[in-house]
Amino acid sequence: MTDVCTAYPFALAAQDVVPIVFAGAGYYYLTQRIEASIPEAGPATKAASVILVVGSIVAGPGRKVLVTLSDGSECYPYLQLPFFAALAPGFAILTWGAVSVIKGRKVNFWPYLGLLVVGVSAAVGTEKRVLLLATGGTWAVAFAVSAGLIAKRSGDLPAMALYAVNAVGTLALPVIGGKDDVSSLKYQWLAQGINTVSQAAFGYASYRLLSAFRRQDKSSTVEIAT
Repeated sequence: MTDVCTAYPFALAAQDVVPIVFAGAGYYYLTQRIEASIPEAGPATKAASVILVVGSIVAGPGRKVLVTLSDGSECYPYLQLPFFAALAPGFAILTWGAVSVIKGRKVNFWPYLGLLVVGVSAAVGTEKRVLLLATGGTWAVAFAVSAGLIAKRSGDLPAMALYAVNAVGTLALPVIGGKDDVSSLKYQWLAQGINTVSQAAFGYASYRLLSAFRRQDKSSTVEIAT
């Protein structure tokens, strides 16, 4: 017998694109900032950003549209796999890049890989999706904290506060996801609203960091030239 899923309104699927756009912009700005200081970290952090965005599109608005077109008769759970698979490694790589900026050099990736393998292995071994989400969420918060430390070093307290908003929003989503009726429209809209605010804060904070760095770099170049 085929499982019956919640048929989402197209407005919900369309709105699900908004936080992905904000997040994608934030990844772009922040990876540009990382590459400007640590060129070696550029390719890996950009690749991590791409897999996170693609996974989010497939698991989010893409799946919602297909479920709605089937009137809830098909759940398409496998479309969530790209997002679950990308979450932990994507944010682990981005955290590594951000920490490299803080340290002023490309730090060793092996400790990050070790922690990543432990978390993912525990999730796969126990066959509990919640552990995989928890591992990815932990890395996402670590990334937000690391980005906040870059903002602190730059003296950009508003950006630091925005990254804190992003971290809080990231922590709030698993709480909503643990509800028994998480598929209800009420919780779906709540989760998407929190995610939208969280990713908007992340995107604007990352824009501020890159803009401030470029202004400082340009100013330094002008001073040297004169």
